[in-house]
This record gives sequence, C-alpha cells and structure tokens, in this order.
Amino acid sequence: MNISCHLHGFPELSLEQAIMSVARLGFRYIDIDSGHLDLDTIAQAPEKEATALIALLKEFQLTVLDFSLTLLAINSPEPNKRDTALSQFAKILPFVALLQPRGITIAAGSVHEDGQAPSLARSVPAIMQMAEAVSKFAPGIGLSLEYRPGLAASAADTLLLLECVPGLTLTLDTGNLAYAGLTQPDLVNMLPQTRYIHLRQGANERRQVPLNGGVLDFAEWTTTLLASSYRGDVTIEYLTGNSDFGAIAVNVIEETLKLRDVVRDTRARVNPS
Repeated sequence: MNISCHLHGFPELSLEQAIMSVARLGFRYIDIDSGHLDLDTIAQAPEKEATALIALLKEFQLTVLDFSLTLLAINSPEPNKRDTALSQFAKILPFVALLQPRGITIAAGSVHEDGQAPSLARSVPAIMQMAEAVSKFAPGIGLSLEYRPGLAASAADTLLLLECVPGLTLTLDTGNLAYAGLTQPDLVNMLPQTRYIHLRQGANERRQVPLNGGVLDFAEWTTTLLASSYRGDVTIEYLTGNSDFGAIAVNVIEETLKLRDVVRDTRARVNPS
C-alpha cells in the first residue's frame, strides 16, 4: 500500500512549487489535481503538456498515483454546458494516460438551480459517458467517484451512482464521509467498492479537523486496511484555510506529516517486510 500526497493542499503554489513541496516532504508518490492545470491548454496539446509535466515529476523523482478532476458542469441543466464539460474531459484523457496514474477520481458534478434530484439524475448519463471515454482513450486506468458534500445529496447517493454505472468504483474520502456522519465501521463496509482512499481527519459536519480532534483512529484504520481485501493505495489530502462544510483551518504541512507518519509506522508494524 503506497502513500501519496495530494496537490489539493497547495492551491496557493504554482504547479512546479507544489510538486517541489511534495518531494521535499519526503513523498515518492503524488496525486495531480486539475486545479493546478490549465485544462483548455491541455485539451489543445495533450502530448506536449504531458511531456513537460512528466519531465518535472522525473526531476523530483515522483510517481503519479491518481489524477483528480472536478468538472462541475457535467450535470448542468443546460445541454451546451454539459456537452462542453464532457468534451473537455475526453480531450484531456490522452494527457492523463501519458502520466500513467492508476486511476482518475471524479465528482458527480454539482447541485444546480433546479435542485438535487434532477442534478443527480443528470449525473448518471454524464458519468456513463465519462466511463466510456476512459475505456476508449485511457484503457487500463480506473475511474472512481468521490463523495463530496454538496455535490451528491448524500453518501448513499454516491453509492447508488456506482450501481448505475458499470465498472465505476469509489474514491473513499475519510474526511468527507466523517462530515456526513459515517463512522469507521461504515467506511470498512465500503471497502469492497473502493479503488482509492483520500485520508484526512474529520468529524460530524466538519470535513476537516486536526488529527487529534476527529472521529477516526488512523492506526486502527490502517491496520484494518492491511488486513482486508483492499489492494489499492492511499493519499494524504488536507485543505487550506477555513474551507466550506465546516472544515477547520489547519497547518497543512504539519497535519500531512503527522497523518503520514501514523499510516507509515502502522504499515511497518503490521507488515515489517
């Protein structure tokens, strides 16, 4: 089980600065976040942009584990906005494929002005189209859906989407699911559907809190993961500032290192080889 660091925690830095920061923290694996990228430029020249990013990653000896992509308009009530977002997704897949991540994490879109139920209903055909595009342009790369507060109506809605889209799996975000009131046993029950895991401490109605202030015991969680049938990897993903959905501002670097050390030390104790 590899431990990665997510670029989501460094939004104020340029892409190069963020990658350098991850390397300096001692990580060898990284998650690329679309927020650091110019998706329009990538869509126009995916091979050129991928070559430049691969060179940067090689310079800092980092391997991409996952690519996170948020396109809120995929379930827009306006067909032209939906089509534009889905077309952009397909156009950047050659770029993603060249990075060779193990998977792509997406969101279900957004809750639009006509409400949650219609928005969620439009997410199903949109994600189906995205899954078809991945199989065509990035075969062998997994596609998984992350529950994020405000995007799907509930964690249960996210699981329903998994049932509706063949081959779609779950990116389990511990902080988001703690926000939704789920407990550690609930997360264990989701593991059979899970491809990838985002680690962050959380609590009820708080999608981020300091490591010692939440509901999750990450030593116990890591032990459970290693004893389970889960064969994926994990990433540390903290957020900057007082983010939405009750997130408490933390020192991202400090919390990232504390959580990484808990996971790494537990992994070494459970699997000393």
